[in-house]
Amino acid sequence: MSGALITYAEKLAALEKEFRDIHKKLIKKKKSFNENQQKVYNFVIGLNHIIQFSINGKQYFIKRGDKNKGFEHILLRHYGEGCEGRLTATNILNIATTIKMGSAYVSQKNDYTSISNEFNGQRFIIVVSKDRNGHWVVSYYSVKK
Repeated sequence: MSGALITYAEKLAALEKEFRDIHKKLIKKKKSFNENQQKVYNFVIGLNHIIQFSINGKQYFIKRGDKNKGFEHILLRHYGEGCEGRLTATNILNIATTIKMGSAYVSQKNDYTSISNEFNGQRFIIVVSKDRNGHWVVSYYSVKK
C-alpha cells in the first residue's frame, strides 16, 4: 500500500495471517501456544473482545482501544516493517512474557506503570495505566539498544 495509510483492519488481518502461520509451524512440531499466547491469538482471530492476563498477582487487560491507546494503537503505530518501536507478530504473541519477566517503573506524578524487558539486544516496553476496571495496555513497543 504505497503512500496510503494502512487501517487497523488491514493490520489485524496481516497479524492474524502471521499468527496462523506460527500456529501451523507449532502443530507440525507437535507443540501449541501457551495459555497466554492462546489468549492473544483468540483476541486477534475475533473469538474474544478482550485479553485478560493474571501475572504476578495482578490483572492486565488489553482492549481494542483506539489510535492513542490499546491494541489498535499497538498495531497502527508499532506493528510491521518501518514502524517506530517495531514489534513483530512473535513479540505481540509474547506480550505476557514481557510483562512477567520485565521490571516495572511506577510513575509518581502520573497514573501509569512502565514495564521493560530486554531480549536479544532489544528492549521491549509496555506502558499500562489504570482505568476504572483494572489495568489496560496503553502502548507496547521496542527500542534497539
